[in-house]
Amino acid sequence: MKNTTEIDAHSRNRTAARAVIIKDDKLLVLRRKGVQGEFFVLPGGGQHHGESIQEHKKVKSI
Repeated sequence: MKNTTEIDAHSRNRTAARAVIIKDDKLLVLRRKGVQGEFFVLPGGGQHHGESIQEHKKVKSI
């Protein structure tokens, strides 16, 4: 059985934002490789506490 701290740490929701960036009819994607295989994602990521979505997407897409 998991202890309460372990359950709480995994049950929290975290806001994330992704950007759709198109230039010259090409879509910007990031290639990720890991234990689950290779896949492509849009640029972005998890939002920090107190950071607005607008601030977040600006930082993550530069």
